[in-house]
Amino acid sequence: AGDVIIYEMQTYNYLPAESVNSVWDVTKAATSSGIHIVAAAGNGNQNLDSTHNQFYKNLGDSGAIIVGAGSNTTTHSKLVFSTYGHRVNLQGWGTGVLTTGYGGGYAKLGNDTNQAYGMYSGTSAATPIVASCVIALVCRAKASNYTLSPIEARSILVSTGIPQGGDISKNIGPLPNMKKAL
Repeated sequence: AGDVIIYEMQTYNYLPAESVNSVWDVTKAATSSGIHIVAAAGNGNQNLDSTHNQFYKNLGDSGAIIVGAGSNTTTHSKLVFSTYGHRVNLQGWGTGVLTTGYGGGYAKLGNDTNQAYGMYSGTSAATPIVASCVIALVCRAKASNYTLSPIEARSILVSTGIPQGGDISKNIGPLPNMKKAL
């Protein structure tokens, strides 16, 4: 309980990995055991609320946090490629994310590939941003001798987050606001 696992994967049709029954089962077992799962929504601009994806809705809530890709501006709008819908809980920056070891096109220190930095995008860039917020929240609770459940962490981050802007009919959820969440 209290561990955090990230799913940096999507299905062949750009849905969250948990839309596969076996992944959903493992995810539900993990969250029921107190393990926090933070998962990418997918990069195919898929509507999780469409009748085509009814099978996913029928699975129910696994307890995971599903992350969409939002803009890195103050509008916090859904990016064109992000999968969206009822099951997407939170967003992270889906563009302009600087990371280590991915392409290295931004900077390389001392010509060392182990110190290469590149720009990253997609729901896989957004997911670690949200996961780091979950970790901070779980650690704060643990310092107070409290074990925060996955549902509690998700609820706190959603309720204190910065609202999504732009076309809110394509839900990717709010951007975590750690000052308020803590």
